[in-house]
Amino acid sequence: MSEHKITLTWKRGENPFEYQKYSRDHTW
Repeated sequence: MSEHKITLTWKRGENPFEYQKYSRDHTW
């Protein structure tokens, strides 16, 4: 599931590092 989230962030044009911060801020 984590990989899928990373793919979504990549599509949005965000960096993998930003994805981690976003994931911690927003609980899915």
